[in-house]
Amino acid sequence: MSVSHVAWHSANTHIIPSDDAVLGILKQIRPNHYVELEGYLVNIILGDTTVRTSVSRDDTGGGACEIFYVTQARVHR
Repeated sequence: MSVSHVAWHSANTHIIPSDDAVLGILKQIRPNHYVELEGYLVNIILGDTTVRTSVSRDDTGGGACEIFYVTQARVHR
């Protein structure tokens, strides 16, 4: 399997839960669980710095991460 194949079929996603209820559900996730997440890709403003989410499937390296604000989560065991 090539590096480009792996990069195309994977993602580095940072998750921000919208509230404590969503956080509690996310903490229940274990290997082999089927998970449904709903929410939005967001940019983060930290003081004078903006961390931008990726909106492309073909980027790699720095800046290629998705930042996902999760508003609903369901775990199927």
